[in-house]
Amino acid sequence: GVLVVDNARASRHAMIALLRRHNFITFAAQNAEQGIDILRSHSNIKLVIIDENISSMPGIQLVSELRKSYSEEDLGIIGILSDTSSGLSARFIKSGATDYLHKPYCHEEFFCRIMQNIERLENIETIRRVANSDYLTGLPNRRHFFTRVSAVQKVTPKSQSLGIIDIDHFKNINDTYGHDCGDYALKELAKLVAEYFEDHTAARFGGEEFCVYFSNTAPEETMQIMQDFRLAIANKVLTFEKQRISCTVSIGLTHNSKGGINAMIRLADEHLYKAKNSGRNQVISD
Repeated sequence: GVLVVDNARASRHAMIALLRRHNFITFAAQNAEQGIDILRSHSNIKLVIIDENISSMPGIQLVSELRKSYSEEDLGIIGILSDTSSGLSARFIKSGATDYLHKPYCHEEFFCRIMQNIERLENIETIRRVANSDYLTGLPNRRHFFTRVSAVQKVTPKSQSLGIIDIDHFKNINDTYGHDCGDYALKELAKLVAEYFEDHTAARFGGEEFCVYFSNTAPEETMQIMQDFRLAIANKVLTFEKQRISCTVSIGLTHNSKGGINAMIRLADEHLYKAKNSGRNQVISD
């Protein structure tokens, strides 16, 4: 989505027409307040085009206001300038704009600026995804897990639970069928992790271990979800190169959030150790 903020109707409509010609989802505002309201209401807007002369607030000031809520990694801003002096374009950039255009501009230059900013945002998103994802399973990685949990805990959830899931006898799968089969099993189990814990924060912690954080979910509900997941794994048959493979998981679960996330991980790990020593394929909780 692209938002155009310009109080001159002809100029605003001309930019909207050019953007629609290239299949962008477009939004238009004639003043700063309207532009801010539209941006807050539509999360798909990734680029804002702001004319320097808009009513109620100078374009440069609007750029500064937007940067209080939207980083350059999340929102591109292009300033449209009538003044050809370098001073105004520099002020736009200093205020947080990622690019600028001088009027009058040709259509080709307009689209070059648009596409450069879109490609920049897409590249940032790709880097984020790679940095935050586990390379094998595609699940969030350990680093992203802690970032997500930290953000949730800032709003003080009513209840918190954390579970650690470990595949039973995973070394036997690697030793018997090879590491390619082990990787296949991890990816298949990761699909179930993504499915069962879609509304929660799940990640691959490394090796054959996964971690799930629950917020604002009753302890008995988290226990039921974990039991359902354990049974789903136990009943799933994997087929790798005509070999039929079954596996189970052991799970340690805690609802005690005292001491923060690291303390919760230690408690869940202790329960996981008990589950392993008590015959595996079970959930041990507080």
